Amino acid sequence: MTNIQWYLAHNIREFRTKKSLTQEKLAELAGTSGNYIAQIERGEKYPSAKMVERIAESLETDSSCLFCKPPAEFTNPWN
Repeated sequence: MTNIQWYLAHNIREFRTKKSLTQEKLAELAGTSGNYIAQIERGEKYPSAKMVERIAESLETDSSCLFCKPPAEFTNPWN
């Protein structure tokens, strides 16, 4: 998994949990399946730009925020 994929996976999970959304609820809001959200969060799938936009809208954030490097206390477990 590349760093950018890890940033995306980590940030989606962080935004989702801060909004107290389940993977299923986020999926419903974004028009996809809970399984797909889970795969994105685990870094197994990389969503299209359109899906990133839908996820960001569902999380009430800008899509660019989903690609930002997390704070230093979060380390990429795949590196």
